[in-house]
Amino acid sequence: MSKLLLPKFERIKSLGKHLPKWTDPNSIYYRLPEHYKKRQIDFLNTFPKPVHYYPSEKLYEVDHEHGVKKRTQDVPIVVLYPEQSKLGIWGGEGVIAGYKRPKQTGYKRPQYLTTKLWRPKVLKLIFYSEILDQYYALTCTRRTLELIEEAKGFDNYILKTHEVDLKSDIGMELKREMLIRLAKKDTDLYPKDKQKQELIYNRYKEFVISLEEAEWVGLKPWEAVTKLKKIEEENQKNSIRPLKEVFAEETVEKLTSGEFDIDKSNTKEKSIFKKILEENFTKKK
Repeated sequence: MSKLLLPKFERIKSLGKHLPKWTDPNSIYYRLPEHYKKRQIDFLNTFPKPVHYYPSEKLYEVDHEHGVKKRTQDVPIVVLYPEQSKLGIWGGEGVIAGYKRPKQTGYKRPQYLTTKLWRPKVLKLIFYSEILDQYYALTCTRRTLELIEEAKGFDNYILKTHEVDLKSDIGMELKREMLIRLAKKDTDLYPKDKQKQELIYNRYKEFVISLEEAEWVGLKPWEAVTKLKKIEEENQKNSIRPLKEVFAEETVEKLTSGEFDIDKSNTKEKSIFKKILEENFTKKK
């Protein structure tokens, strides 16, 4: 049997054990983009929609036995999400653990409760994405098909559904790819068919965000940290320039401005290269 995760443990696990470091200026988590940190805070503060139960609409109810008013106990059912649900789109459904009372047969005897797992019926179907222009074979449930029909399309369902309700790693990857494709409209979204490009873009333009923000959507904290390290390493490499390029630019600037004259061979000024050598590499007396 695959590993099962409790919902509240699952949400804490998505942030790892580095939550206090998010407010530490010396931590790498503090350097993450602000829009990414806002999404993570929204993820923690958003409660998922009820799937396997109907929440009570009343805060209080009447206890007819004692004739008093008491508060309704609206406790959500604990749902277990196996690892297979992350690789498909189950629409928020999961495995419910409970107890089953066996049928009474023969003579009367104590009825012992037995444990039971209620699993959703999983289907494997093919979905088509208009934005990505590609087919995907994914596992889903009947509730997923109802939600897709209610959202009027597969792309609308992926883009509209919150991360807390989607509960799918591949679903968040598809959402990130869709948002990136919409941000790169001119180059990636049907570049050869301009008419269809405008049609698809106008259909999903309410979900368009900047490319910088779209690249961070759906990343787990450890994935975001890895991405940030690569960006910082690339920026550091690009900031380092060879000295010969600096010398060449300074020489060209002096030649264009007229400060440096080639014809004057008896100049007393030292070259830039000699100055740097004397300042940095000669021993101070």
